[in-house]
Amino acid sequence: MNRDRIIYFVVLLSVFAACFAVYQFYFKAKLEKYAQDKQLLENLNSTYSSLSGAFRGEDPDTVIAQYRSVVQSWRDAIDARVGYFNDAEWRDYQNPPEDVFILQYWYGERTREMTAALWEKAQGKYGAEVYQRFPADIQGMLGVPYAEQWQGYDIQRSHVTSNLERLSYGISVLDLLLDSNAQAIRQVAMYDPQPSRTIGADVVYHRLGVSFVIEVKDFVGMIEKFRAADRYFNIEGMKVTHPYIAVRYEPRLEVEMFIVRTKPKESFLAGTVAAGGPASNVQQAFSAFSAGGGAPLQNPFRLQGDDDEEYVREPEPTGVARAWRWFKRTVLFTN
Repeated sequence: MNRDRIIYFVVLLSVFAACFAVYQFYFKAKLEKYAQDKQLLENLNSTYSSLSGAFRGEDPDTVIAQYRSVVQSWRDAIDARVGYFNDAEWRDYQNPPEDVFILQYWYGERTREMTAALWEKAQGKYGAEVYQRFPADIQGMLGVPYAEQWQGYDIQRSHVTSNLERLSYGISVLDLLLDSNAQAIRQVAMYDPQPSRTIGADVVYHRLGVSFVIEVKDFVGMIEKFRAADRYFNIEGMKVTHPYIAVRYEPRLEVEMFIVRTKPKESFLAGTVAAGGPASNVQQAFSAFSAGGGAPLQNPFRLQGDDDEEYVREPEPTGVARAWRWFKRTVLFTN
């Protein structure tokens, strides 16, 4: 009896093992392949439906060629315009050599060279009155640490390059004021970058607070220089006073103002711009058509207001509405 049961269980286990082996080594792979083919069929059907609605019976190669030419023109326009909003000429600095043994000492020597060159320029302009007309502690005013403040810290190349860039930026502002013939420079304050809400999602604002003394004609010339510059300059706010109205020499104005410059984001310059920016609209739309999607291209140069809302031009009225508009403007002199 026990022998029969053992034989029965052995045969039963052999049948289960054979069924499991057939499923594991044959049907499982077939079922996975079937699931993949089914998903591929659904994707092809979806793509076919999108293409049918997008091309509407036209030759796909012709439509894609048309969109490719439009995308290229937009990209060329972006490349031509991005230089205007780039303040890279104020960020030029020397990168630390690869064989520098102690970055802290190299950083200290480099900052001293940069500030010494600026001081020589200021001394040539103001002479013996340089200490009364020009800031004495340039690095402290700009928020750039001295090498001695890094004693005991593990200094990385990123610390050195970021502070050299900040120092170069501040020195460029002081150079601008010196070249504009400022009679005295009181203060230069540098603020953290802020996202631009009016130019585009891929541009950031750099705001600079400056306080200086300048004659009227030179001040007008500086503003005109901003207006005619081939890079973006903007005066965000300004306070001008003239406390010494009884003097006989050329009026010297006490000026406090915010100067704004812009810089494209690193992701934009690298070609992978932030989502929602002009170039990303182009890339997403073209990628959709290249991959078989049916999404229409959107204008990448949309205007953005203070709340990042798109301004849409209202359609021209027709018929009675157009006649009523003509009557209001021509007869009633209203809008």
